[in-house]
Amino acid sequence: MNNKTIELTKEYMKERGQVYPDGESALKFAVTELGEVFDAILRKDERWVRNNDRSRDLEFEFADLYMMLSIACFEMTGVHVEDALAEKMKSKVGEQKWLEIVNRVYGAHEKVNTPEDASKDSIEETVMHDDPIAEEVVNQEEPPAVKRSIAGTSMRTKKGTLVTVIKELGAGQVLVSAIMQGKEVRCQVALESLIEEDS
Repeated sequence: MNNKTIELTKEYMKERGQVYPDGESALKFAVTELGEVFDAILRKDERWVRNNDRSRDLEFEFADLYMMLSIACFEMTGVHVEDALAEKMKSKVGEQKWLEIVNRVYGAHEKVNTPEDASKDSIEETVMHDDPIAEEVVNQEEPPAVKRSIAGTSMRTKKGTLVTVIKELGAGQVLVSAIMQGKEVRCQVALESLIEEDS
């Protein structure tokens, strides 16, 4: 997973001269941040008078709470909290249903049952995001490569999208790359769904 939350947090704290906490301390800080979330909510209620006039941005307090929970999770388990959330949801619905959910949320317009089905909809419908949940579509275990290599070959999808073969995955599947709206898109597709580009 390409998750930068912890790295960003460390650099942010370094810039502010703060000490990056250990997991247990971060979890304790999270409890105090939860209190600040409630404080921000109470300050919006005109019925209550607080003992100081400090204003709190509710979204920032939620962000601080999330930051401390992220640190606690990573330091105590070695797993990013976003990745843990994705894995937890996938474990509840099964890998196939999880991929269908990811495709619905991140751009596939039709239900995806198999890699062959995904390739029929063209690579334009599988968009790569920095979000870790989206990467579930791409970061699957790759089967061994087949003997005849076509890595680096330019091909086109049935809809005319130009792609480059990155790696042969076996069982008639290849990992391809294309540039969509200025971003690199990678997708596993059926080789038979591609047409070799004339050199």
